[in-house]
Amino acid sequence: MKNILSLVTLRCCTCKRFKNSLLFSKSNRKSRRCKNCHRKAVDKSVAKNLQRGFCRCGKEREDGRKACSRCLKSRREYNQRVREKVLAAYGRRCQCPGGCGITNKKFLSIDHVKGGGAGHRRTFKRQSGNEMYRFLIKSGFPKKDYRLLCHNCNQSRGFYGKCPHELGETI
Repeated sequence: MKNILSLVTLRCCTCKRFKNSLLFSKSNRKSRRCKNCHRKAVDKSVAKNLQRGFCRCGKEREDGRKACSRCLKSRREYNQRVREKVLAAYGRRCQCPGGCGITNKKFLSIDHVKGGGAGHRRTFKRQSGNEMYRFLIKSGFPKKDYRLLCHNCNQSRGFYGKCPHELGETI
């Protein structure tokens, strides 16, 4: 099917150029707008909505928030899926050498094995945990530099250099 589509050329109704049909999204093949022109139109529409005080999708914002409730909900669900993907890739268990073995996903966090996590987070555009998760996905889940620790083990390694489990102490 793709080979047949690569032979077809379509004319974009916005830029008036003839382009390969693969440069048109499936939904825009009927309207005949190429992906590039479609992206520009969407960006223009979003900017106009934000300027008028609406959400990116065009609905009214609620209670002075940055987005409408539907967009907030979909963003929250997306962030949860991204975090779940990272937790699954790193084993869903605290990898403390002392073996605390915590598996509750609410208590797990990413640890920079060689330290320097704060400096690494500052390099992101937005300093959120989800930026870190997206970075790990793009990087192919590097196990040499990152691991999953519970918050207790991660914090104690940051403050004291070692986890109490490694020292044989009881918590």
